[in-house]
This record gives sequence, C-alpha cells and structure tokens, in this order.
Amino acid sequence: MSLFWTEALILAGLIAYILYANRRVMHYRTAMLCEGPLEVTWQAHLFRPDRPELWFKEMTGVTWEDEARQIYRVTYNHGKIEVLIREVEHVPPALLVLEGAYLRSRDQLPLDTFRAESRFEAVPGGTLVTTDMQFVRGALLAGFWMRLFYPFVGFMTRGRIENNVKKVLAASGLTDQSGAVSLAGGHHRLVERIGGWPAILTVVAILWFIIDLGLWPGLVLITTIVVHESGHLWSMRRHGVPGKATLVPFFGGLAYGAQPMPSDSSDAEMILMGPAFGFALGLAVFAFAQSSEASEFWWAAAGMILVINGLNLLPVPPLDGGQVMPLLLRRFGQKVVTAVSLLLVTGGAVLAWWMSSILMLVLIVALGTMIALNPPRGVVRPAMSIGAAFVVLVAYLALVVAHILLVVMITRTLELTDWFEQLMNGPF
Repeated sequence: MSLFWTEALILAGLIAYILYANRRVMHYRTAMLCEGPLEVTWQAHLFRPDRPELWFKEMTGVTWEDEARQIYRVTYNHGKIEVLIREVEHVPPALLVLEGAYLRSRDQLPLDTFRAESRFEAVPGGTLVTTDMQFVRGALLAGFWMRLFYPFVGFMTRGRIENNVKKVLAASGLTDQSGAVSLAGGHHRLVERIGGWPAILTVVAILWFIIDLGLWPGLVLITTIVVHESGHLWSMRRHGVPGKATLVPFFGGLAYGAQPMPSDSSDAEMILMGPAFGFALGLAVFAFAQSSEASEFWWAAAGMILVINGLNLLPVPPLDGGQVMPLLLRRFGQKVVTAVSLLLVTGGAVLAWWMSSILMLVLIVALGTMIALNPPRGVVRPAMSIGAAFVVLVAYLALVVAHILLVVMITRTLELTDWFEQLMNGPF
C-alpha cells in the first residue's frame, strides 16, 4: 500500500471517529468490579461538598449551588470547564442517578448535558457497578474536542474510584481487602491484563512502525521515540511530577504528567529534555559510526535519529518547539501568545502541504489549533523572568544548531538518498 493511501485511510478513520463522538445524543455503558463491600463502594462514589477526602485529584473544589435540591458545582485544576451536578435519585446502597451540565469556565457557556445512572450490586469478589451514561450535545463547536473522551470515561475514572474505595476501606478499618477496581466485560478485562490503553497503543505502534517501515528502520524509529519520551519523563520526575509515556500509532510518542509542572522554567526544561535525550542518542550512534568497522547502517541510523528528533524542534504546535514558544512569549499576554501560535500553525500547515504529508497536515492543523486556542487556565504561576527566558531560548537554539550540524556532517559521508536503503540492509 502506498504512503498516500495509508495516510488517507488513517485520516478517514480519524474523521469517522470524530463524527461518531460528536453525534447529537450519545449513549455509553461502563461496568466496574470493585473489590470492596457494597456499602464501601457506594460511599466511594459520593464525592460531594461534605466529603473532600473523596474528591478526585483533578478537582479543585466541590461546592453547593443549592443544597436543598442537592445541586453542587465541581471545578478542575485545568480551569477549562466546570460541572453542575444534581443528585436525582439517591437510594443507598443500590442506585445513584446524577444529572448535570458542563460549563465553559471563562464565560459559563453551557456545553453538553448528561445523565449517569449507576447501579450497585453485591457479587462474588466485591461489588459490580454498572453505569449507563447519556450525553446530549450542546453547540457543535463548543466542547468539540471534549467529546472525543466520552467513550473512555470508564477507563479514565477507574483509578480514581479505586483510590476512593481504598480510603473508605481504611476509614472503616477493613484493611484485609485490596480495594482494587477492574473494568468488567470481556474486552475490558483484556485491556486490564495487558496494562491499559497506553500499553495497547504502544504494542500497536511498535507493530505498525515495523510493518510500515521495515524491521531495522522501524526499530530505529521506536528507539528514538522511547529515548525522546524518557527525556520528558526524567525532567517531570526531577521536579516531583509523576508521569507516564506511551507510543502512539502513526504519530510517535506522548509523555504526560499527573499534574502541571511547578513553573514555566521547569515546563520549558521538561519540553526540551525530550530533544536533548534524543540528540544524545544520535550523537552516540554518530560516534560509533565513525569507527572503522562500523557499517553504513549506523551512519543512516544516526541521521534518521537526528532528523526525526530535530523535526520536533520546529516551532509549530503541537511539536516540542511549538510548546516552548508560548512559554517564552507569555509575559507579553495571552493574545500575543495565541496570535503567534496560530501564525506558527499556519506555517507548519504550509510546510506539511509542501511535503505532501496529509497526516502531518491533519496533526498540525487539528492539534496545533486546539492547543493555540485553548491555553491552560487553571494553572496560576508567574511568567519566566527575562534571564530564564534567555537561557531557555539559548538552549533551544543550541539544540537546533547541533542537530543541523550533525546531519550535515553525516550527509558528507552518506548521501541522504542512500539512508533508507542502508537502514533496510541492517547493521550486519
């Protein structure tokens, strides 16, 4: 299959899913098996204003709007949306029915409404919680990207409920039970055994890269992505932020933290550590390639590592370079950041069009525009000082120049047109 048709199929699949997730009325069902008694599991689901110990870690507040009518407001640390929730039915410990609406934080614009009906049933091994959810879409463009995650709400809340079950168990003195929560249903159990969606995405990505590029080029690409994302994770953990990473089919890799970085400077460091680790890998392979017995495969591998890693330094959202730029410009105000980000997205789209890459074009336009128009609002921290911004800018430009210089040196030994052929031949 040609690259054009491969990208066309991927694009068609993405469009189909986006349309599916944005239909007018959406119904989803999730089932979770909680390893705790019925009453304990029931209590673990009541993150009300008077139970702050059970609030999810993303919640910054749960406050009563109308206590008599059991209506409360939930705010989150990302600051983009708020949720109004009303307890319609409360039949302990068997039934909990919630209705609510998502509101856009900055102007309180109503987004989607929802109804979630959770039934609790004692079963061998714990409590089965089955939740039927119905979402009714508001304005199509308001909350457009948020709806892409509705089908995965069960996976996204499983860990939070598990933590709450453990808290209630501990408060009840029931330390002989684990409080573990697993997703019920055949395919859900399979996901749990493999290690969750990040693990599945990683496996699919590895298979895709090897099948699409060939064994040796695929392995070089996978190694590059793993080392690159390890740089992001290393910086997150250095600043006390727990993080995870996964390979993503067709796109590369993704590292994400459990909470925002503590400052703009640490955020910039985290972003640049990905390319820095990738450059260190490319430099090591380049040094090995210079040994007299090394095959031309290693020259091509070093070149591929540096080109892939270097492309991530382009100042285009959602690439690493495009995420550093807003941090450098934030002292000039959000309007300037948004305008510059959109300008960079436009430049990136033109570049992708010139390269005839449909996939890159979709990635830059869709994700880049979303990032540019939806800056983080829940994180309050001062902008970088002029001195810190200068250091970050110098580090960024040094990485760009270093990548370019090494790639030029490699092309003097092995023509760019011969890289892929040498990669396919392998190192032996």
